Amino acid sequence: MAEQNQVAEDAVPKDGAPVGTAGNPATPKRAPAFTIETTSDKKRYLKMCIYGDYGMGKTTLGGTATKVPSMKDILVLDAEAGDLSLADMQDVDVIRVKNYRMASQVEAFLREHCKYRDLGDDDKLKELEALLKGVDVKSIKKPRKYQTVIVDTLSEIETFCMYQLLGITAMTALDEETAVAEWPEFRRNFNMIQRFVRTFRDLPMNIIMMCQQQYVQNDQKQMLYSPNLTGKLSGAVQGFFDVVGFLTIVKGEEGKPLRRLFVQPIDRFAAKNRFAAFKDPWFDNPTIESILKAVGLYEG
Repeated sequence: MAEQNQVAEDAVPKDGAPVGTAGNPATPKRAPAFTIETTSDKKRYLKMCIYGDYGMGKTTLGGTATKVPSMKDILVLDAEAGDLSLADMQDVDVIRVKNYRMASQVEAFLREHCKYRDLGDDDKLKELEALLKGVDVKSIKKPRKYQTVIVDTLSEIETFCMYQLLGITAMTALDEETAVAEWPEFRRNFNMIQRFVRTFRDLPMNIIMMCQQQYVQNDQKQMLYSPNLTGKLSGAVQGFFDVVGFLTIVKGEEGKPLRRLFVQPIDRFAAKNRFAAFKDPWFDNPTIESILKAVGLYEG
């Protein structure tokens, strides 16, 4: 009860006056402990996880974001060296992520980038871009203003995290015996990947994370497809996304194959969709544009 009273005292200024008003000079000029937003006025971004087997077209699906004007510019965190399907797409920059520390530093860069982007400070954006591209700032006429980040894949980011915990680096010889992950490493890995997903999710950007699939038994003894992450981490990270889609190939009309993205758990796979505007269980031959239009996020 004492803690609750203290929170209330911190959040509401003395004498009922607004914080820092001229009419109440005794009130300290400081930011409130929290802010209030109206949900209908809040800027919405797509926070999505797409998982499936190799070759299902996850990266290609993510790349269709280039067809949506409001999602440009796009930055891809390539942890699998699998950006060939994005080679011909414009407005896409790629960072080849080689370890977990690099992935975490990208998040720190994006926080700064979003701050200057939203302030409209093109000079700072040019400085950041020139530094990371290794070019003279004068050569950048129009800075990138990233609106979308694609992580390809979260499964590989987790592998990098475990390597870091076990002390495995690029300099570790292939024939060198390395430590085996035990309970402390799994616990740290669980917390670190949760923080990774949460901090990226909280960026004021569209976030699309790809993941490989696994076929495992859940708590109800059912065999299900789910994102390929260690243990309970697979289920825990799904809570951070508004859409979790299982991408696979099914037989369409006349037996022709088509790609289907399931967003409701109607079969032996994990999936979810928080958008009330879209009630169907799947998208056929999906694109990011068709998904945004269906859930009500498309800005034409």
